[in-house]
Parts: sequence; C-alpha cells; structure tokens
Amino acid sequence: MLRITVVNVNEKLRKIEQALQLAEQCHQLGKLDDAFIHYNSVLAIDDNNGDAYYGIGTIQLQQHALQDAVTSLSTAVSLNPDISEFSANYGMALEASGRTEDAMNAYAKAIHLAPNDIELVARLGKRLVEKGFAKLAYRLLGELDSSIIEIALLQADAEQALGNWAGATRTLQNLVEKVPNDKRLWRALSRAAAHLRDYPLALTAFKESLEQGNSTEVDLLALADLHLQARDVIAAKDTVGQVLKINSNNSQANLLLAKCLRIEGDKKNLAAALAKTLELDPQCGEAWQLRLESEFGAAALELAGTCLSHLSEDMPPRDYTLAYLACARALENNAQYERAFECFVKGNSKHKIQLQNQDKSYDPDATDSSFSHIKEVFDSYPLEFTGEGPTPIFILGMPRSGTTLVERILNQHNAVESLGENEAMEFIAAQFYWDRDDKSASPLAELTPEYWSALRGEYWQRSLCSPGIVTDKMPHNFRHIGLILSIFRSAPIIYLKRDPRDVCLSIFARMFPDGHRYACDLQWIAHYYHQATRLMQHWQKRFPGRILQVDYEALVEDANLGCSRIFEHCGLRWDPNFLQFYQQQEASFTFSELQVRKPVNSEGIGRWRHYESQIEELLSSLRIYGEI
Repeated sequence: MLRITVVNVNEKLRKIEQALQLAEQCHQLGKLDDAFIHYNSVLAIDDNNGDAYYGIGTIQLQQHALQDAVTSLSTAVSLNPDISEFSANYGMALEASGRTEDAMNAYAKAIHLAPNDIELVARLGKRLVEKGFAKLAYRLLGELDSSIIEIALLQADAEQALGNWAGATRTLQNLVEKVPNDKRLWRALSRAAAHLRDYPLALTAFKESLEQGNSTEVDLLALADLHLQARDVIAAKDTVGQVLKINSNNSQANLLLAKCLRIEGDKKNLAAALAKTLELDPQCGEAWQLRLESEFGAAALELAGTCLSHLSEDMPPRDYTLAYLACARALENNAQYERAFECFVKGNSKHKIQLQNQDKSYDPDATDSSFSHIKEVFDSYPLEFTGEGPTPIFILGMPRSGTTLVERILNQHNAVESLGENEAMEFIAAQFYWDRDDKSASPLAELTPEYWSALRGEYWQRSLCSPGIVTDKMPHNFRHIGLILSIFRSAPIIYLKRDPRDVCLSIFARMFPDGHRYACDLQWIAHYYHQATRLMQHWQKRFPGRILQVDYEALVEDANLGCSRIFEHCGLRWDPNFLQFYQQQEASFTFSELQVRKPVNSEGIGRWRHYESQIEELLSSLRIYGEI
C-alpha cells in the first residue's frame, strides 16, 4: 500500500513539473493563452501551487487584468512568502491598481528577501524613491553593502529625496575617493553639489566625469548649462561655442546661447539665436517663450499665432506648457483676454497632468503639516536680537508680489550687493529640519552660539560671497524666518504683500520649478497663498517689530514714501534718485526682468479684473479663506 502511495505522489509531482515547464516555455515565447492553460492544468492537480498562481498572476498583469492579477499574485505570495520575485510582481500589480502604499511594502519585502540581487534591489529601490517612500528605501538600503556602487547610488538618491542633499553629497564624495574612475559617480556628485549650489564642487566633479571618456555634445551642453546655473555666462558661452563648432545645427546649443545672450541683454544676437533654434526645433517651448517676451503689440500677436500653429498634444510637456503660457501673455497684452485664459488653462493643465504622472502633485495636507511643524520648532525658542556683523537683507513673500522691484531699488545703494534669488537658506533649512527629525539631535534651546555661527559661515559659503550687506530675495524664504533670525539675529526682513487676486493669477500665468507644485492650479494656488499668509501672521506675532510689511499697491502709489520706510528699516540712507534703477541694464535671472527695466508703475495692479468671470472658483476660495 505504501509503495502505491509513493508511486502516485511521484507521478503527480512529475505531471506538475511537466506542466510548469510547458507553461514557462510558452510564457517566455509570448504564447500567453497557452501558458495560461498549462498553469491552470497545474492547479487542477494541486490547487496550492504557488508557482502556478505566480505565472497566472504575471500573465494577468501583462494583460492588464489588474484585479485578477492582484488576487492571483496575493495567493502566490501567501503560499510562498519567501520568494522575492513573487513579492516584486505582487507589488507591480498593486501599484498598477492604484494601491501605492501596499505596493511599496511589497517591494520592500522583496528587497529584504533578496538583498544580494542587485538588479532587483536597484529596480525596486529606485521605485520606492520615485513614489515618495524614500525614508523606507533609505532604511532598507542602509542594511545592504554600500561598497556596491548601485547600492551607494540609490542611498544617495534616497538621501536627496529626503532633503538631505548634504548627506548625499558626502556619500558620493566618499564613493569617488574609493572608485575614482566611474563616470556615473562623478556625474551624480556633480548633480548633488549643483543642487546644493556648491558650484565649484559641481563643476570639478563634472569635469572629472569628462576625464573618464570622450566628451559628447550632450556632455558639453550639460557642462554649459551647469556654468549658466552658476551664473558664469562667459564660461557657458565658451562651452556652447565648442558645441556649435562641432555642430552648428544643434538646437539645444542655440537655445543655451540665446539664454546667455538674454542675460547679457544682447538683443540683436539673441533674436538670431532664437530664430535658429526655432528653425531647428519649431516646438521648443523655451525658445518661443524668450521670443515672445521680446515682441510687443501686433508683432507679438502675429508671433503667438505662428507659435500656436506649431504646437501639438504629443509635444514634451514642458515645451507645451512654456509655449502656451507665453502665447497667453502675448494675447493678454493685446487685450484678447478670453483666448489668453484658454491658453493659460491649456498650458497649466498639461503641467498638472505631468506632475500627476510623476507622483508630484501638490498635496495641501503636506503643506499644512509642514508649516505647522515649522511653527512648532520655533514657538518657544527664546531669541535675543543682537548684532553679529554685516547681515543679508531678506526680501520675501509670495512669488510675483514685488520682491524683484524692492531688490533693484535697494541695490542702487552703493553699499548693497545683490544675491538675487539665493537658495542658500533653502538648503541650510533642509539640513536643519533633517537634523531636527533625528531623535538624537540636541534640543533647539541647547544649540550653542558656535552652532549658529557655523550656519552663518555656511550661508556665506553657499552664497559664494564674503559677509557684507547683500539682498537675498528668495520669495519662499518666508517659511524660514524663524531660522533666519536664529542665524542672523539682526537681519532686516522685508515682507511683500500684494492683492491675492493679482498674485494668484500672476503665478498661474508662469511655469514655476518643482518647488512650486501648487502653481498650475488656481485652487491649489489659493490654498498655498492662504497658508503662506497664516505663517507670516505667525512670524509677525512671534517676532514683533522685526518684519517690515510692504504693501505692493501702496509702494507703487507713493514709491518715495514706501522706499524711505524700507531703507530706514535696513539702516540705510534713502535717496530719491534710487528710483531711477530701471536705467541700469543689469542682468536678471528672474521672471520679472521686463518689469524691472521700467519705472515703478501700476501696470499689473488689478490685472485679475480682466479674467473675473473665468476665475470665479479662485475668488470663491479666497473669500472662504478670508483673503478677500
């Protein structure tokens, strides 16, 4: 009897093995229907066979039968919980079904099960970071062998996603010391250092990456762009020139040349460079933006029509958005408000979809939580306002509120230099809050004068200048006033306040970088504006007398009076001749370039009225928030 039982079991196992082999062969050959039949034949013999459920679930995933795939792969994982591939594919099915958090947990389990499968770890670790689970990825990767380049690069990516760019840079610097001949590491270090605005390190690392092989046109253009980020226009032009000598028909090289010429104010050569760019790439959104901003009246209207005729839905999203928003502004300047608003909506809708596809949509709850956390950190921290030598003048507020205008006027004083939209404080803040989240960090009240002195030194180092009277007009620094006044106890702070309807519309009319995810949706902008206002009210109450609020409309109505208050707050002598600032053709790296090349004027005040019927939802939200 026992012999018969053993024979029956062996026969059963043989049939299962044959059916699985046939199923896997068909699966590999793309014969999914045949594979499906063979996998089911296995289940007919053994309805607890995890391999068969895994194969069926994978086919269902390939055929986008997502709910069935989740069910089958879930069964496979429950039957074989220690197989990493099962958890990985289960995670893919969950992610495709919109169950992101469950998917990321499945990926994490797969990594934990197969820490030595570098391909799997790299693929799933990257997905964790991309989907916003960088903290989970960082914890998992910390348990793995960081001497493996792929693992170390992922660790750096996770640190960057968590805002610890300084930590990522240190990780990469340690790596390039151990493995100095890997181009990927040098390029990653360059990107991290550039994000920290440590341009000397970024450029050194980039040039080291070029030493690892022949420089391509793409490499040289990336180097030119890095020089431009560092605001070294001469070096950027020289590098672009090398590319144009190799290939004068490189559209990106012509665009970069145009950007350099625009900063220099070389209008004649700018027009030629833009014409060449658009001849080579008629759908280059940034070229259309620069071109349209240099035309006015009927010429701008005609050019907008030409631009619109070249646009299509299958364009790269960024080009599409930039082009439509530029056309919208040209139409607005010709009083074609309905058509202009249609273009504003089309451009922003594309940007919004792009953010959604990248899992980067604006999250109102995250903003509320972040701002609440910032308030809590500095709520009870005692500050004594004493002098510590020259300090920056911080000009802040919502974007498009008039910060560039105030900066330009202040910079007329011969003792004041401009740092423009300086990101030094942003990176200091990111590291500061990263450290605050570390439970081992010292309480705020225990931080020594030496600690704050070190942060002052870091600010000047990141700003690439020596301590002095400078203007720092990064608008979003309004989030960091508590930190600013902890580092620079006597720093003047100027807060620009403008009609929220004009601010929100003006933001909607421009494409902003990644840190302004709210900017492509009027409801999101209204929410962010309200939270920014609440945070500023908190700072004004927390630090009475330290923040000068400047109402933009009042400043425009009486610039002499408004500016004299600003200069007095900064401890500087006021001279009415400073209002001739627009006669100086300085380079500008901001959206407000055209405005600051004119005298103080009221052109943008009440702009929202042209769109009153189209922005009713925005107006309703601002009323609910109590902003109007």
